[in-house]
Amino acid sequence: MRQTGHWICEQPLSSAAFSELLLDVIDRLDVNQALKDVAPFVKDQQMLTIWSRDFFRDVASRIRVEV
Repeated sequence: MRQTGHWICEQPLSSAAFSELLLDVIDRLDVNQALKDVAPFVKDQQMLTIWSRDFFRDVASRIRVEV
């Protein structure tokens, strides 16, 4: 993340900082555009109907970081 400029702090990325960054990205996500981007690659389009910011927040809340 340092190479791409997404993490400029000197200290290592903490799990709390990771969660904060992830939720920020989800909040800025254009879900409709994301759907258009991935739809050609998804065989069962019905699987995409659950996509929303709330869905991604729920998925993100299940990520566990082990140190």
